[in-house]
Amino acid sequence: MKGFDFQQLARRVASFAASIIEGPSSSGGRTSVSFGQMHERAVQLAGRLRTAGMVHGEVLAIRSSNCIEWVIWDMACLINGHVLHVFLEDLAEPATGEVQVRYGYRLFADARATGALAHGVCHLMEEAPLILGPGEPLLSDDPDVYSLVYSSGSSGAPKGLKISRCGTEYLINQFLNDYQLDATDRSLMFMPLSNFQQRMSMYAFLWTGTSFSLTDLDNAYAAARNFSPSYMVAPPSFYENALQRFPGLPGAVDSLKNGLGGALRFVHVGMAPATGDPIGRFEAQGIAMYEAYGVTEAGMVAWNTPKASRAGSVGKPVNPNEVFLDDSGEVIVRRKWPLCLGYFEASQDDQDNTFRAGDIATGDFGEFDDDGFLYLRGRSNNQIELPSGVRLQPETIERAVRGVGAFDCCLAFFDPPRGVLQC
Repeated sequence: MKGFDFQQLARRVASFAASIIEGPSSSGGRTSVSFGQMHERAVQLAGRLRTAGMVHGEVLAIRSSNCIEWVIWDMACLINGHVLHVFLEDLAEPATGEVQVRYGYRLFADARATGALAHGVCHLMEEAPLILGPGEPLLSDDPDVYSLVYSSGSSGAPKGLKISRCGTEYLINQFLNDYQLDATDRSLMFMPLSNFQQRMSMYAFLWTGTSFSLTDLDNAYAAARNFSPSYMVAPPSFYENALQRFPGLPGAVDSLKNGLGGALRFVHVGMAPATGDPIGRFEAQGIAMYEAYGVTEAGMVAWNTPKASRAGSVGKPVNPNEVFLDDSGEVIVRRKWPLCLGYFEASQDDQDNTFRAGDIATGDFGEFDDDGFLYLRGRSNNQIELPSGVRLQPETIERAVRGVGAFDCCLAFFDPPRGVLQC
């Protein structure tokens, strides 16, 4: 079978008659649609966009919390070859009326839009009027760029990234090669679709016929119980809270597995370091947990898999030929098809420090063991420089202190007035 291919995605989606998307509707309430119904609505929206005057390669913007219409707009843009600029739904900026002025886009699908809408602004509901704003189409200057997104901001202010079509296809195929998903699977998505990793997961689900439920963090546990996912991805805090919410022994009504719907067979944990022993505690409940590591600029860098997994590591590189450490120990990614082709909103220093003549610097320090598993040791912007000039990684100190067993938490920091390192 040919691997994931954006050109074939819409046609493939239509073939999964029994697969569904469940979630909020932009018009209110929750509903569900089959993949085939979603495809039909996306084709109709794509036609309306063309009729309104949108052209191939033109950039348009979207801002919304998770909902079924979000998926439909994304698919319609893929069908037409539009470039989707995704704004973070939880940030105040930009105001609805500022997008045309600041970026020159002729269309902004904004769930926040209220009252009488100016030309060039619309709701996500497909029946909403589509009247483009003034001006000429703003076209992408690179045919491989199909979306503009923002980093999570976990390492500073969010940066705008240009996402590669080829890079996305490459990483989704790597994921599907290492993990087995099919039309019998179901997944829960509660992190926002403005997080690009979530969109890549969504594309993989659409390709494999994996049904999925859209929700938000506040409703994630209830959604898991109702939807019974067999796979999901979440940060460590979600799983740690789940272990506290559902403390029962395996098979009990309040067991972890039953609390999360009763069908989970494996989960991914990432986006932050996993602490304690969530992997062992999940496995005791019959749920495999695989820690993974990635950054938005490079996509997934390393992951544990059913065939190669080691607790404490973030797994082996997705492709061992693409990941290495520089002389300082920083994790560097060099790919033929990088996920990100550079920043469109960031300082020149950020551009130069991250994208280095074909290499992508992650900002994370790590080390490999003899079997090729990668262990993260800290962030470059967290380093402590002592008066002697020696640089220390606080995470290394904190791990060592917690490893004594008498401490649950530890914070290492340097006190300049006293000239001492404290924990």
